[in-house]
Amino acid sequence: MRSRSMLHKSKLEDFAKWAEERGWKRQKTKGDYEVLRMKWPGEPPMIIYTKLEAKEHYTTYEIGDVLVRQWIRDRKQECGQGDMK
Repeated sequence: MRSRSMLHKSKLEDFAKWAEERGWKRQKTKGDYEVLRMKWPGEPPMIIYTKLEAKEHYTTYEIGDVLVRQWIRDRKQECGQGDMK
């Protein structure tokens, strides 16, 4: 699964901190398009990408997509289902 419109570019660090609090470890990114690479022991890395034509959002795949969705749900709960700005 892939999404190109869930993780806004202004929220990358918030998402990364959330993942780190849950045990994910940052790794050095590879190539020009990776903006975040994180690892859970024994699993493939979670990678968040940028695309040149994408002005506002990053692209997520597989576990990154799942984690971003969970992060969004957690943020909504913290905000009482209101605006997440």
